[in-house]
Amino acid sequence: MGMKMNKEKFISKLIENPNRSTDECNIIYDVLNENGIIGRKSKEKIKQEFIENLKVSEKEANEIYNTCMGIIMKDFFSKNN
Repeated sequence: MGMKMNKEKFISKLIENPNRSTDECNIIYDVLNENGIIGRKSKEKIKQEFIENLKVSEKEANEIYNTCMGIIMKDFFSKNN
């Protein structure tokens, strides 16, 4: 299951996260779009891909994942209100 959020909208929200370039945000979006975003197994796979593709620590990969989920959930609930 890929992401439903508009790529430009997602990246513009993600780039607000300090120390993330547009290229890094595109990689993050692509990783999320290629993987199902719900579930424990998906979370670990996504974090591993962040570590490999962005050359970040496990802690930073977890922070990126949590930031992304916050953006996605906020967008989901704003659409349903």
